[in-house]
Amino acid sequence: MYIMNENYLMKKARVDVEACINVWKIIFEKYFLDKIEYVYVKGSATKKWETPIDYVPTLSDVDIHYKLKKDKTLFTSNNKFNEAIKINEKYEEFYINSNPNYLHIPRPQLLELNSQLLNPDFVITPKILKEDCIVGEADFSENKTAEEIRIIDLKYLLNLKELLNNLPNSIMDRSGIDYINIIRRLSYEVSPTPVRLLSQLETDPYEVWNLNRTRILERLRKHGHEDLAKSYKGYYLTGWQVFQSDFKDTSLMRSLLINGYEVLSKSLIFAEKIF
Repeated sequence: MYIMNENYLMKKARVDVEACINVWKIIFEKYFLDKIEYVYVKGSATKKWETPIDYVPTLSDVDIHYKLKKDKTLFTSNNKFNEAIKINEKYEEFYINSNPNYLHIPRPQLLELNSQLLNPDFVITPKILKEDCIVGEADFSENKTAEEIRIIDLKYLLNLKELLNNLPNSIMDRSGIDYINIIRRLSYEVSPTPVRLLSQLETDPYEVWNLNRTRILERLRKHGHEDLAKSYKGYYLTGWQVFQSDFKDTSLMRSLLINGYEVLSKSLIFAEKIF
């Protein structure tokens, strides 16, 4: 599947992601420094990009996790909504000023860790390195055994059944811009699902969670999941084509959704066999 100007686009996307991370570092230091212990970046934004599937604008997030200090909240005024809108405006303003010739404005995914760290199913993966911390310092050790991670990952795989059962009614009457909502919904599941499958097959789940998508693709093929690997690769390559069409080619968007559905349904079949 051909992507126009592949190397150029990947280089531009990397510049965009680095600009995004730097802007959020500025925002946290400027507006929230007295409220947070640390902020770090994880996911595809921090991994090595070897092929176009390793990062796809809009399908891929820039995952930014932050931990609040004790008894602190991010927003403190009586109108938290307005505070949030202003921060959103600042992100766009700072980003465009610092990187005016952008390919895209990356979509950050901010996650407050305080409640997550109380969740017994929350796993610190991949390993957080010193260079991933943009504010403060997070010192995490592996908080789950390999078997515990496998159990958690299998549970998430089995939970795909409800999502897949509901998708037909969600897609049947959609058109145009409505596809984007379904694509976003799927993207949250497609990215981690093959990793969760591989955690059932590999010796070290932590190592698997640290792999980029190019290496995930290799491992899927190594374990004989060629059909799943094909859909996984097709999903992200089609994602680039959808992005290049400015999300206006509904035929491409349907192809993207089909590939995403196949990734999830094939993974669910695997999970049900080993459960």
